[in-house]
Amino acid sequence: MAVTTSFNEAWIAYSEVASLIPAGTSIFIPWQYLHRLVRLVVGARPRIRAHFECLLEILARIHETGGTVESWEWNVLLDAAGKGLRKTTVSQFKDVLLVYDDLLCRRPPGASLRATIRPPSSETTETVDGRPKPKPDQVTMATLLHLASRTRDNRVFGHAISMLHASGIRPNRDIYLTLMERHSSLGNLQALRAVIIEMKRRNIELGLEGLTLYMWALARLENLDLAQKIYTALRGNTMSRWTEEVKKSRKYLASINLDVPTNLLPDEVTYTAMIQAYAYHGDFHKCVRTFVEMVKALTPPSNGETPTTIAVEVVLPAYRAMFLGFYHHSQTDLPTNSPLVRYSQSMVRSSQGWTLSACQTVFDDWLRLPHKTKPNLNTLYWILKSFDTLTGGDSEYLRGVVERLETRFDAEWGGRLAGWINQKVDDEPPRP
Repeated sequence: MAVTTSFNEAWIAYSEVASLIPAGTSIFIPWQYLHRLVRLVVGARPRIRAHFECLLEILARIHETGGTVESWEWNVLLDAAGKGLRKTTVSQFKDVLLVYDDLLCRRPPGASLRATIRPPSSETTETVDGRPKPKPDQVTMATLLHLASRTRDNRVFGHAISMLHASGIRPNRDIYLTLMERHSSLGNLQALRAVIIEMKRRNIELGLEGLTLYMWALARLENLDLAQKIYTALRGNTMSRWTEEVKKSRKYLASINLDVPTNLLPDEVTYTAMIQAYAYHGDFHKCVRTFVEMVKALTPPSNGETPTTIAVEVVLPAYRAMFLGFYHHSQTDLPTNSPLVRYSQSMVRSSQGWTLSACQTVFDDWLRLPHKTKPNLNTLYWILKSFDTLTGGDSEYLRGVVERLETRFDAEWGGRLAGWINQKVDDEPPRP
């Protein structure tokens, strides 16, 4: 527990030591080791529900043996209560509220969850049993709002907003960004702008994260032009000299009172958001251009001996966005038995760029990713759906794509993907 950087190793050591301590004894594990173990739990990936139970046990032991559970530890416990699944469920959020109630009422961590609730203390001093009294802070409220937003339940989020108001805690940048994210997901540009105005009134910078959130919301909600201007202004910060396009974009943004500080450089989230936006709106050429800009900007500089490449985790979402673009923008409900219709469709697709040859080029490039790459089944599904749409369901072509994927990634098909392959490729009767 004192030296390892592995949570699993530290937890095994903790469990063995804890099992040797007799109940009711004054012997206890030194608090510095327990606090270190909390930090290891926080850094463990992937996040699973069991981590919450581990934190509960560690923090309860710290409290029971006379140690102090710090405010940051209460906050990570709150966060863990709502994590571990793809989204936070309403049931999980109830656990979050119970942990928050323990914090407010100065109970031991997990007391409410374990049905060992004592009446709230009426004590108003700053210490409990000689220990500092923990208090909710801005991180606490930002965590509550973030977890409430993850439930995608309006009533839950409304309750979290009420808790924020009742706490008397003034929103900080993290809280405002959480509100922006929520309004963006709901498609409420008016509320989103209201948050931005309030931040500006309080001299709180949007920062890169806030600008990217706003840019993505605009692109999703049919204001791609303004989103492009924000992206262009950010990308201008990577240039030694601004182009006319950058100057015009910055001038327009200044006219609507939207600041883009020159020290903010676009990151992978910024680039990926615009790639997704262009793919969503069907602009293949800008989609590819932004991808190239991202690769150039984010590839680490070479030391002159070994060429460097951009990190795999950076480009995977961008590739997925492009394959989604191929699927969505090559669909048609028109009959294809007419040579004239087929020719018309091919001309439209060619002008847009969402063609079979372009998809094949992107696919070939994607297959050149490092061998350690492990694409998820969702990405593989959209690759196959793209080729299915572009080839008109050509089973032989699809079989070739499946074979290349199996060879390259040792793909193990599961879920809807296995059923789809079985229907489209394996069970397709041979052509006469």
